[in-house]
Amino acid sequence: MPVDYQQIREQIHQKVEQLGDQAQVRQALLDEALNLLRRYAHRQDDLRTLVEQVSHVTQNLRCAQPTGESLDSAFAGAPAPDGWILLAADGSQITPDPHRAVEFGVINTGLFAFKTGAIPRELVKSEILLFNELYPNHVPLGEEMLALQRDLRERRLLLEQARQEQDAENLPIFTLTDGPLELFRQPQGDEDLKKAFQAYLNVLAEMRRAGIGVAGYVDRPRSDYVIALLELVKLREAQSLSAAGKERLLWGVRDIDLFAHILPPGARSAIFEIHSLSAARFSQADEALTLCFFYLNVGTQEKPYLVRVELPRFVAQDVQQVALLQAILLDQCRQMGARPYPYALSRAHEIAVVRYEEHQLLENMILMEIYRRGGEMQRESHKLSSKHTSAGGKRA
Repeated sequence: MPVDYQQIREQIHQKVEQLGDQAQVRQALLDEALNLLRRYAHRQDDLRTLVEQVSHVTQNLRCAQPTGESLDSAFAGAPAPDGWILLAADGSQITPDPHRAVEFGVINTGLFAFKTGAIPRELVKSEILLFNELYPNHVPLGEEMLALQRDLRERRLLLEQARQEQDAENLPIFTLTDGPLELFRQPQGDEDLKKAFQAYLNVLAEMRRAGIGVAGYVDRPRSDYVIALLELVKLREAQSLSAAGKERLLWGVRDIDLFAHILPPGARSAIFEIHSLSAARFSQADEALTLCFFYLNVGTQEKPYLVRVELPRFVAQDVQQVALLQAILLDQCRQMGARPYPYALSRAHEIAVVRYEEHQLLENMILMEIYRRGGEMQRESHKLSSKHTSAGGKRA
């Protein structure tokens, strides 16, 4: 049956009506968070001690950890200098579907190379996964492994291209990917996942040794790392630290709500480290890979727009590299006009994306090759066929 729009309309009316009251509560929490941030802006050592104290009793603690910069800092962006290279990579995938006529996977990686004063270049690498490759260790290839392999291929392609650029040019190089550097598809006992994740860390370490900048760009972040840190302060003041990780006293306020009141256009926030179980795997492998982040206002005075930029410690500790990264990102975002987003990342996505028509074409190519070699032509499952029939408005 179709959606009952009348039922949905009534539910929308009731739920939107509640937004006014929620906005008032949220504003009060935001005011409190701003007050706490300013009170503790220069108490970085105290806050680091607090995070360590709580982490001993709350394993799943996820929050920001201060570095040496004041919590309410706003570092203005400078115009991008001449002479730098930005390599942006993005990946897409086809997840194996046992209901298709033939089961296969694809990892497609696109790279966009931007160098000041030169014509940009594009590169794409495509890999198809078939037959036994879909069942490593006799277990179906899961989405987690496929996504991790996609991230790994993005990094490997960036490293390979960056080394070529270094051989040809003596310019600072930054590599950029869409989304966080932190991986949430990390190994929990699966040996193949562990190997792939270690390979990912190895690539980051190779970039560090080669002097290649690394960053991840998170558009419209919903994170509340700094808010979670301020909640620990509130709990300590209430002598209720045992509730850390359970009670969210500032729930509903995001970091970007907080920093929108602090960062003018083009400015970045203080740099923080990520304290979490998944982020800890990076620092345990190599302290130079400790995950850090800052917020950056890529918008205008009339329309502020905050993003989160993740970077490893070996970049975060280099003041000149951080300033260059900030300038490059602002320059890239300005190229996109009223909807700021790094131009190079936008192009990398266009290069990498696999469309439905291509999915169908690849499937036909595989089937024809199987048939040409004397194999039997397969058909999609009855379940999938039924869905296609329903979508076409027909009945069997």
